[in-house]
Amino acid sequence: MKKPFFWDKYSDQPYILKDKIYKKKKRKENIFDFIKLFLVNIIIFPIAAIMMKLFHKNKNTKDSLDFYGIGVNLDKGDIQVELIEELGIHNLLIRIPLYDIKNIDLYYQ
Repeated sequence: MKKPFFWDKYSDQPYILKDKIYKKKKRKENIFDFIKLFLVNIIIFPIAAIMMKLFHKNKNTKDSLDFYGIGVNLDKGDIQVELIEELGIHNLLIRIPLYDIKNIDLYYQ
C-alpha cells in the first residue's frame, strides 16, 4: 500500500505537501466544509467567549501528572515504554497516521 503522505520520523509530523495541484484539488473538493466551518464559527465563537467569562475554572481540577502527555510512534520501538514509565506520565498522546489505521490495536498495547 502506497502511503499518501511521507512521515518525518524526527518530528512525528507529515512532510509539507509540495504538490500545489493536489492541494488546490482537495480544497475545491472540500469547499462546502470550509463554508460550513466559517458559518458555525461566526455563531459559536461569540457565544463561547461570553460563556468563558461567565464560568470560572476550578483551580484544583488537574494534578500536573494528569495534565501532561507524550507523543509515541510504533517505529521508535519499546524504549518509549521505559521512558514513559520513568517520567510517570498518566496520559499519552498517540499519533496514528491515517494510512496506518489498520494497526490501531498495536498502538493501543
